[in-house]
Amino acid sequence: MTSCDELLNKRVDLARKCITSTAVKNYLSNERHAAQLQKEVFDYMLSVASGDAVGEDLLVKGTEERARKEVGAALESVFPASCLNSFAQMPARDKVQHLSEMSTIIMGIRLFNKAASGGGNTIKELDTTCLSCIARLKQNVSKSAQEARDNYDRVLATLQRERGCSSPGSDTCALKQELVMFKQYSAFTADILADLNELSSVYERARDEFVTELEELEYSIGNRTSAPKETVYPRFDTLAQLFTALRSHFIQAHFAEDMHAALKEAGRAHERLIQSQPSEHLPAR
Repeated sequence: MTSCDELLNKRVDLARKCITSTAVKNYLSNERHAAQLQKEVFDYMLSVASGDAVGEDLLVKGTEERARKEVGAALESVFPASCLNSFAQMPARDKVQHLSEMSTIIMGIRLFNKAASGGGNTIKELDTTCLSCIARLKQNVSKSAQEARDNYDRVLATLQRERGCSSPGSDTCALKQELVMFKQYSAFTADILADLNELSSVYERARDEFVTELEELEYSIGNRTSAPKETVYPRFDTLAQLFTALRSHFIQAHFAEDMHAALKEAGRAHERLIQSQPSEHLPAR
């Protein structure tokens, strides 16, 4: 998990705690407290439904103010001020569930606005970003896998020559260590590459589901300025959940990238250790 994700989770947890732990009577009798509750709900929605939940690297810089206005407008539709008292009287567990439901609907509204009218300003296109990330990773991992296989073949050939000599070199042990390292490295890169191939297929299927849902939603709303909430809110919720699935695949791609980087660093460290030993017969690279 990135530091940005951790910071976001802390902010969301704090906002949720403030909302669910406030004494009910304060909000029923005090306008200042009612305004505070409304602000806390807005801050929570801004955190989880503004697009920054996917991490700082997916934010479109300079558009935060527009996001605040858009989230505010969506919140007014989903959670008007007239609902404040009934919300305040809910048990904490029900409040948490209601907040979660509202946040997905608001995210769905923003995703719909992004496709239909240029809204959703802070939400970058996961489609292009994720697919290009996976394609780049597959190329880099394939290159690493090929290098590992080539090095394995060279070391193996050297060992075979050593075995054919009447007096094998003193570095046979180091060669065997290298052979094991390159074999393991090749296996690990093959696993990462297989995961990336599967991730690419899964992501494309999830993207198709998202696009289909978005198109159906656009068709159902058409050019109308409003639509029955009981009809469109479940569709907004579905749209947001599909986007969340896409985001999870994006995070998986970054995890694979981190794994590949760690594997390369471990390989370099192992090579440095072996090369620091006296050797006359190690194969040239």
